[in-house]
Amino acid sequence: EKKHKNRGDKIPYGFPLKAANLNIRGLNGENGITKRQHVTHVMKQEGIDIMLLTETHVNHSSTETHNDFGFFFSSDVQPGKTDREHAGVGIAIHRWLIPFLYEVKQTNGRLMAVRLRSHGINLAYLCCYAPHSGHTTEVKESFYESLQQLLNEFGDMVFLGGDFNRSE
Repeated sequence: EKKHKNRGDKIPYGFPLKAANLNIRGLNGENGITKRQHVTHVMKQEGIDIMLLTETHVNHSSTETHNDFGFFFSSDVQPGKTDREHAGVGIAIHRWLIPFLYEVKQTNGRLMAVRLRSHGINLAYLCCYAPHSGHTTEVKESFYESLQQLLNEFGDMVFLGGDFNRSE
């Protein structure tokens, strides 16, 4: 059931949110759960409400809960396939924000967003993981076109973060 963007609890006026991004360099394998626990530990220690995660390598678009945090992952790998995700993005949010969450948009392995109801204007947090310099111009242009399309969908206050792999 999809929640309506204007109905339901809203983040109070003037309530501070602390967000950060982190290139996690993989959340699969033996250390996957340990890394998730480390992310939640850092978020608690630093008072971070929203963490944008890049290079997760998580092979599926999914939702998980660890400690006091919800993790949302986006991947290009289709369900039932054994392909390896070479990118992958995720967003971790503190459980106190869950009542305000009205959309998780898992676009692909390089783009995703969460949207939160707030008094005044709603909030959107976009996590991006741009192709690095070793990719073709077409791949990079396609990424930025997809990013622009996603940005055009939101009438919210948009916070954009992640890894843009800029090279001079």
